[in-house]
Amino acid sequence: MTELFRHIWKKVLVVFVFAIAAGFIIAKTTSPEAPVAGNELEEATPAVVVRLLPLGPDPKEVTVARGSIVEFAARDGKLHDLREGEPDLHEAAPSKKEGYQSGVFAPDEAYRVRFDRVGEFVFHDHLNLKTVIYIHVYEPTS
Repeated sequence: MTELFRHIWKKVLVVFVFAIAAGFIIAKTTSPEAPVAGNELEEATPAVVVRLLPLGPDPKEVTVARGSIVEFAARDGKLHDLREGEPDLHEAAPSKKEGYQSGVFAPDEAYRVRFDRVGEFVFHDHLNLKTVIYIHVYEPTS
């Protein structure tokens, strides 16, 4: 009887995990406030490339016009996980928060974001504490 219970419990747990993951994916893709990011921007030319280097990002601060694309290019051989907001050193594990999140991307890969809102954005790398980037987005004049 306990073997049957264990088997059923494993199946219930797997379904539960998939349901939670699907909810996060739906929430991430339907957020109206998040900048446009990811592979759909592969063909576009970035206005600025921020290189993620062993000693931190270069440049650490950029200013771009609304609608511009910023590329975050890993050039340090490390995994990266960029998130909008100040780094939270007390956060032991990544959590799902509002705003931009790249997900983990590999060494020598790049991730792009189109900034369609005017404002000040702070990005940090959850996997590399030295990586904090400031993006200033302004409305271009006609």
